[in-house]
Amino acid sequence: MCHPIASLRTRRCHCAADGGDGWEICQLKFLEYQISADDVGTDISVEAQPADADDGHHGVVVGEIGPFELDPATRRSLDNALGLGGSRFSVMQSKLPGEPGGRQDLTIQVSTEGVRVAAVQGGKDNREVYAEYSADYPKVIIHPLDTTKFQLVSEAKTFHLRALSRTSRDLIALTIRCFHAKKYMSTSNILQTLLPEAASTVQLPDAPGAVMPTMDSRLDSCIVLERMLAAYETAADWRETKAMDGAYAALSWDDNAVKAAVPEYLNATGEERAKVDYAFNALVPRPPQDTDARQAVMHTWIKARLFTYNKARCSRFVE
Repeated sequence: MCHPIASLRTRRCHCAADGGDGWEICQLKFLEYQISADDVGTDISVEAQPADADDGHHGVVVGEIGPFELDPATRRSLDNALGLGGSRFSVMQSKLPGEPGGRQDLTIQVSTEGVRVAAVQGGKDNREVYAEYSADYPKVIIHPLDTTKFQLVSEAKTFHLRALSRTSRDLIALTIRCFHAKKYMSTSNILQTLLPEAASTVQLPDAPGAVMPTMDSRLDSCIVLERMLAAYETAADWRETKAMDGAYAALSWDDNAVKAAVPEYLNATGEERAKVDYAFNALVPRPPQDTDARQAVMHTWIKARLFTYNKARCSRFVE
């Protein structure tokens, strides 16, 4: 026999073991929650209670699912947008009750510097709105129940929009957030973890919205290696052998310093190895596939490069 449910609470939790309890998303009136770009990398916990407590029914049932990852197609589209330095999306503007006019077709142009919104058919009342990335803007607020609605918020205006599909909406949100994060970072501990020597030579800003100073070639090398690994994994998801071969060959296999560091890293123990593994997990959170030997080799190669950076840092302090 089924009993009515008095409340259904959903909570979004970080999958990382950071000691946090997560936060409540919403109390649902319907037994449905739409997964969106907001849930990438998180777990969803659902708590339900019976409505007829007066009849002796009581207790709480809790279920959890996650962490959620991007599907291969969306991940590939996001990789392409980041590689090309931007992308263009078609959306529809939803008019609020009482506003004149009907539905309007718009385009969103996302670039490395900001976001531009323009009407498909221009007019004197359809001026473009451009928002450069700042500490707080632009924001993408995804509707918790509808699969296509979202808000694009700038300092000048808030757009109530509807994407062509759920995938399109999530891709818009992820693309804007990725470019935003590349230009503005809220903390400096990411670079401190990845590149401790470089981070120790400059003052890294902690405040959200502060522009990160230009780092040396170590950061560029890590970014290139991570992008080649991401390209390899994306090609593997699509079983594109030539693309996999190209990404694999693009790694710096001729770097003698890294070659020498591979056995040193593999034989390292304790804090020396733990620092490298921690930095690598921040850079590449997903473990390699058990059946893909080349992917495991790429992971080891990147760890060996990080090992050389940490070794150089230690040597510098000893001197």
